[in-house]
Amino acid sequence: EVARKWLSAVGLEGHQKKLPNGITLSGRYDLKYSVDSKKFITDYKTGSFVPTKTSVVDGINLQLPFYTILESNINFAEYLFINVSKNTINKMSFSYEELTYARDVINNTTEKISQYVKDKTVLTIDEFSCGCENCEYFNSHNP
Repeated sequence: EVARKWLSAVGLEGHQKKLPNGITLSGRYDLKYSVDSKKFITDYKTGSFVPTKTSVVDGINLQLPFYTILESNINFAEYLFINVSKNTINKMSFSYEELTYARDVINNTTEKISQYVKDKTVLTIDEFSCGCENCEYFNSHNP
């Protein structure tokens, strides 16, 4: 029990949510914290890839919106960009409401997947460098 609480406190414990369509989403964010009555989920970014605010809100980069499905009781989701060589830390925050469209992209995609499974649809998926032709996924790292 002590180990589980520690893993949860440092963000190493995974989180799951079963959707009404039967699909279970699971993931692990870096930090969850509260300030007064406001709750935050934070993802640390230390690499060179920096999503734009528009790409997150428009449902292209879905990591933070995904976390807000796992933890729907949060008020804000944020990236914390850490650049050790430049000794800088920058933050990009989103309110829960700002991520509504992006969450809809995820939920609509899980609905399509669920229907494919129910219908026993045979899918042939070719390797695409930019995304998936069966859903709205787009690989922004490799356009």
